[in-house]
Amino acid sequence: MRAASGDLRCQHSGYERRGLLLLLALLLQSCSLEPPEMINPVTWYAVNGWNAPVEFRIIDRVCNRRLGNIRLGVREEIAVTSCGNEANQAQIRYRRDSAYATPWSDGSAREGQRLQMQ
Repeated sequence: MRAASGDLRCQHSGYERRGLLLLLALLLQSCSLEPPEMINPVTWYAVNGWNAPVEFRIIDRVCNRRLGNIRLGVREEIAVTSCGNEANQAQIRYRRDSAYATPWSDGSAREGQRLQMQ
C-alpha cells in the first residue's frame, strides 16, 4: 500500500506475526527439553584395549540410544553411565571409529565393572 509520501510500506497480517511468534516459542521450548530419563542407570568403565589412542562409538542397547563417541588414550579408562536391564546390567554395542569399517561388538557390564574395548 502506498503512503501519502509515495513510498511503499510493508504491512504484515496478524497471522504472519502469530506464526513467527509460535515458531520462536517452539524453538525456545526445544532448547529447554531435558534428555530422556535413564532406566536403572549403571556406571561402568570403558577401558582402552589397544596400544594406541582410539575413539569408540557406543550405543546403549537397553534404552536404544547413542551414547556418543568416547576417546581413550593408551591404558586409559573412563566412567560411562548407561541404562541397565532388569538385572541391572548395561548392554552396549561398540566399534572402533576409524578410517576402516570395523565390525560392531556387543558387551555387557554391571555397576563398577571394567569393559576392555577392542
